[in-house]
Amino acid sequence: MRDGDGPLVTDIALLEALAEFFGVPGAYLTDPGSEMPARVEAQLELLKIMRKNQVKSFALRALGEVYDAESVRSLAKLIDSALDDKK
Repeated sequence: MRDGDGPLVTDIALLEALAEFFGVPGAYLTDPGSEMPARVEAQLELLKIMRKNQVKSFALRALGEVYDAESVRSLAKLIDSALDDKK
């Protein structure tokens, strides 16, 4: 759905149910102008950095709804920089 491959789903109730199932606000799938996709992308970038640097335990769930995409990206840069300094 998100890639644009396949049929377009326009049933708002279905999209909101899918979003709820995956733990994201309905706006992630129903509002193309929402901030959510940027925040999710930033969280994925952070996760990649954590995996690359073998960060094993981190309260990523604490980020939840609190941080915007830029804050998550800043945290990712901070972790990456701190771990690079140790190498």
